[in-house]
Amino acid sequence: MHVPLSRSPAPGIGFCRSDREASRRVYPVVSRRSGGLSLGINLFPDAKVCGFDCPYCEVFAHSGAEAGFSLASLEDELEDFLEREYPESWAPEVLRDLCISGNGEPTASPRLGEVLELCARFRRSYPDILAQASIVVITNSTGFLEHRASAILERFSRDEDLVVWAKLDAGNERWFRLMSGSGLALERVAGGILSFARRSPIVIQTMLCEVDGQGPSNGDFADYAALLETLAG
Repeated sequence: MHVPLSRSPAPGIGFCRSDREASRRVYPVVSRRSGGLSLGINLFPDAKVCGFDCPYCEVFAHSGAEAGFSLASLEDELEDFLEREYPESWAPEVLRDLCISGNGEPTASPRLGEVLELCARFRRSYPDILAQASIVVITNSTGFLEHRASAILERFSRDEDLVVWAKLDAGNERWFRLMSGSGLALERVAGGILSFARRSPIVIQTMLCEVDGQGPSNGDFADYAALLETLAG
């Protein structure tokens, strides 16, 4: 599938981006990936924080809250959503997940473990709303290369059924560099994915798109399929 690249916001997600860029730490969005209502959790309300510069990224440089991230503020926003906003605006829509993504790479945050603990506590405290909600981390897969981040993800996968969505957009070095905008080698990133997947389940997420009018070739698709087969085996 080829999806034309656009630097403009995709239809139907504008309010999600505006909520993130208005420095909200908690923002609801109807998500195709989640299959319904998802509650986004933004660890970087001030700015985009990510080691990748993907050509399809819809998080742009922006000015956010001067105060930065605060665990207490996140707790207040979660409570406000569950106590007021959800009953007023969303009930009885099923809340599919608490999704940690936002303006950057979650595993780059030193507060990731605390945020996951908070999500797990809220899920236990609000069973009527969150009983069916997964806790999800969407990652560009670089955190698998760091012991601290991978250990946190592994622990919460085991103890809280954390769902880890791991980005992998290419099967060869050339296309990986194009799609990630980073200096990391594909072999290293794929090795991190494989190492983590041997200990905890993950979901691979992939974007296939055109860049400067050119999409992946049949050879690029074949390389990607071969890499997936290696990871799955």
